[in-house]
Amino acid sequence: MTKKEKYKLARWAMEFALNNGAEAARVSISNNNSSEIEVRDNKIDKLQEANQNSMSIDLYVENKYSSISTNRLNNKEDLEQFIKDAISGTRFLAEDEFRTLPDQELYYKGGGKELKTVDPEFWNLDPQEKVKHAFQIEKEVLGKDERIISMTASYNDSYSGMVMVASNGFEGDKENTSYSVVASVSVKDGDSRPQGYWWESSLNYDQLISEGVGEKALKLTLERLGQK
Repeated sequence: MTKKEKYKLARWAMEFALNNGAEAARVSISNNNSSEIEVRDNKIDKLQEANQNSMSIDLYVENKYSSISTNRLNNKEDLEQFIKDAISGTRFLAEDEFRTLPDQELYYKGGGKELKTVDPEFWNLDPQEKVKHAFQIEKEVLGKDERIISMTASYNDSYSGMVMVASNGFEGDKENTSYSVVASVSVKDGDSRPQGYWWESSLNYDQLISEGVGEKALKLTLERLGQK
């Protein structure tokens, strides 16, 4: 779902709530994309991709407040009934006259420094390059110590974006990307099984450090040998 599509749907949901009994409303629409690759014993053990959209609505009805959410966004008739039912249910709640939308004057007006929380290359990454990170980390550990019982290396990335609209004038959006790699090592030490891990993360792919992650995880694990 594009940012434009999210804004369009959020504005529609807000107007529908206002036209069906809500005195005020705030709508947020989020989407999350993520991938996870895990390798073990020189093979891909887990390969997972996820894409999820969701909507949350804060309703202010007759000095009463409720918050609802759903990830079923494809059918407007279902959304209409969902919002109507929520407004009806809100009327049964206790009043809270102090629960309101923030003062309009307190809203962010723009003009701030760009935080650069989104990697523009996120959607262009080669899946094979992601896999290489995990295998490189595993390679740093395999065969390095006969006491190693198991070693798992993983690569993860995610994108999240959200738009928000409020009936007293606010509209805003945010988005960010993240990348991480993790190594987990377990070794045999008599009857115990010491375990250690190391991870690195970054907002941008080209700044992600995977080299040395496996070695550091193994080093930390071996340092736990003999501990009681």
